Amino acid sequence: MRYLGTVEDNQHINLVMEYVAGGTLQSLYKSFDFSDKGIAKYTEEILLGLEYLHSNNIVHRDIKAANILVMDDGKCKLADFGSSRNSTAITDMHSFCGTPFWMAPEMVKQAGHNRFADIWSLGCTVYEMLMKRPPWKDRDTPVFQLFRRIASEGRPSYPPRISSELRDFLDCCFEYDRMQRANV
Repeated sequence: MRYLGTVEDNQHINLVMEYVAGGTLQSLYKSFDFSDKGIAKYTEEILLGLEYLHSNNIVHRDIKAANILVMDDGKCKLADFGSSRNSTAITDMHSFCGTPFWMAPEMVKQAGHNRFADIWSLGCTVYEMLMKRPPWKDRDTPVFQLFRRIASEGRPSYPPRISSELRDFLDCCFEYDRMQRANV
């Protein structure tokens, strides 16, 4: 998203950002069923944003449908950079951040993470568009059990109705070994 300026008073600093009329990707999937073609279109848009960030050594670390804003023309804008960090390809980050259902196993285990954590989160976002909920949200699971599932199970289970192309894409995103995970 484009930053336009700030407005400051004694108690607050307000950031002024460009207006995005389409709302979030999350609000769209709650209102509409996405076809594989629709999911692919939004995924391509997210990948373009991630490609830009990663080429500038920025890791978002909180990719999810609620942080993807959709313009009237269907183009997407990445938002909420509160967890993002400047990183180099050779430096791992060890901070614990992001949103639990979208966190990569290496983040959960605090084993060091890099830009490939965004790819895992992208897979979770694609799953979210498909299922209208994030992975592992099928049970009322306490957070510590959720983290154990992500750290030990790896990829979530897919519904039987998905296409082989979508299954292959999700497999690339949910590669447990981050160094084997697909790049943008």
